[in-house]
Amino acid sequence: VTTAFDMDSNPGTFNSTEQAVITEIWQRVTECYSPWDVDVTTEAPAVADLINTGGGDTKWGMRVLFGVSTPNPAPGAGGVAYLYSFGKDLGNGFDEPCFVLQLGMGTGAKVNADACVHEVGHTVGLHHDGLFPASDPSHQDYYLGQGSGKVGWAPHMGAGYYKPIVQWSKGEYANANNQEDDLTLIASYLTYRQDDFS
Repeated sequence: VTTAFDMDSNPGTFNSTEQAVITEIWQRVTECYSPWDVDVTTEAPAVADLINTGGGDTKWGMRVLFGVSTPNPAPGAGGVAYLYSFGKDLGNGFDEPCFVLQLGMGTGAKVNADACVHEVGHTVGLHHDGLFPASDPSHQDYYLGQGSGKVGWAPHMGAGYYKPIVQWSKGEYANANNQEDDLTLIASYLTYRQDDFS
């Protein structure tokens, strides 16, 4: 069970501050997925519109649950998702969601948006962007990025919470442990939006 995103200990309603944070989360996530023909929405879709039944099915996707989950599926983490679960059925007519965990992320708009983009990335098969191979003693599972101030950068599949610029990558930074092409892998699930300028 996941409670609604909540900042005022009243999960039954969204006050104006909560609405503003939710809107900013939505705007940030929408921007990150804007190259693809996908509807990022805060409206609850029908379960049938989330499960890919194959053939001519044109409506399928991923539900992201923001809030406090009980039991917590990943204590201490900011989120959790199954790899390759985008559009999947749990086998009983329910969609398989991913989670942004409020106990791990808090309620800030940027960190929640970054966690959402990262977890949905896992659902389309993306792995963590870190540093050095696992056999190296300097290995890091999550790359925190490089640079500072307005030019600080990190990959979505690392941990971009502390950098203003967070982008999809294919390991174009020093000592990257992962060269998978995020854009190509996402495009295996989602079609690119028609470019309005050829």
